[in-house]
Amino acid sequence: MSNATLPFPASTLENEASFRLLFHQHPLPMWVVDNETLAFLAVNDAAVDLYGFSRDEFYQLTMDEIANPDQSAVEPDRQNDAGGPAPTTPWRHRRKDGTFLRVESTWHEIPFGGREAVLVLTIDRTEQYRAEQRNREQARLLDLASDAIIVRDLRHRVVFWNRGAERLYGWTAGEVRGQLVTELFSGDAEAFLTAQVALLETGEWSGQFNHHAKDGRKLAVNSRWTLVRNDDDKPDSVLVIDTDMTEQKKLESQFLRAQRQESIGTLASGIAHDLNNILSPILMSVTLLRRNMKSPDQERMLNIVENSAERGAGIVKQVLTFARGVEGERVLLQPKHLVSELSKIMAQTFPRNIDIQTNLPTELWTILGDATQLHQVLLNLCVNARDAMPDGG
Repeated sequence: MSNATLPFPASTLENEASFRLLFHQHPLPMWVVDNETLAFLAVNDAAVDLYGFSRDEFYQLTMDEIANPDQSAVEPDRQNDAGGPAPTTPWRHRRKDGTFLRVESTWHEIPFGGREAVLVLTIDRTEQYRAEQRNREQARLLDLASDAIIVRDLRHRVVFWNRGAERLYGWTAGEVRGQLVTELFSGDAEAFLTAQVALLETGEWSGQFNHHAKDGRKLAVNSRWTLVRNDDDKPDSVLVIDTDMTEQKKLESQFLRAQRQESIGTLASGIAHDLNNILSPILMSVTLLRRNMKSPDQERMLNIVENSAERGAGIVKQVLTFARGVEGERVLLQPKHLVSELSKIMAQTFPRNIDIQTNLPTELWTILGDATQLHQVLLNLCVNARDAMPDGG
């Protein structure tokens, strides 16, 4: 009862009968307290009922005996001039059974029985205080939740934003309060509208959204919406609980990629076996053809065919090694031999407008590696160089 005035005009205090009638029948607890000693001079029925003390027991007490020990019932600097508005102050009052009430008190200086007194009127705020306490506790619990909990009105403006939402999206509650969620997340407007229609029809909705955080990070969230209704059972706001699914989505993507690689390995294994069956007759035919070859050019071409077939067989072996998930055999190799062999293959297969030159130091160290893999890497580099020179070079 902020800035409340007396419940009846001050002039009626001159009429004792009127005063007693209004005082005792008032539904709120009221006292008349001595301004000096704080002793109770008059107590109405509502005060007796609420506090549990009889009227005679009240008369044996002073106001500061039922008020919180850390507070005084009447603060001089809070008193007002006669006829002015009475202040409202929160107090903690003790009842006879030892329990406490949270009350708001208003007071006004009055003459009573020839002495200066104070008329005190109290409003019981205990249930309101408890409700506020519950709300604060619930708000603290919501802040402890790992999920982002958001309340928005039906115009899509943020009303509540917990600590989980701050951690997930990066904005503080002060930054987003009153902001449109449709502009905040910059998501799919059509998907949002579809979800909103389903929410209004059924009272709840759940699904996934791709949102953006304050720093621009892309977030995949599992969002659950609940329509909150007011006391008149009309839609009032929307409770949103967003769970971060970004890392889970990444793991799912990696798992699917691993499955695809496994399938590719199985397919590659089958293809490698078929290629091996194709290359085997070629290698066997080279041995037979070499018996009848007389020309050096024919012999040179036959060697290229044989080397290429053997290299193809090596690549097939490499594919099978990949498909089986094991490492290839590593042996001591001379890089000069690999490069020389490659230069011969390129000289026979690359266009004539590409001049192939090699520059190999005489003293090259041997290396430990897989000959097939090294050959494949060098060949890929050379093919890329060839493709980069369409006009030769």
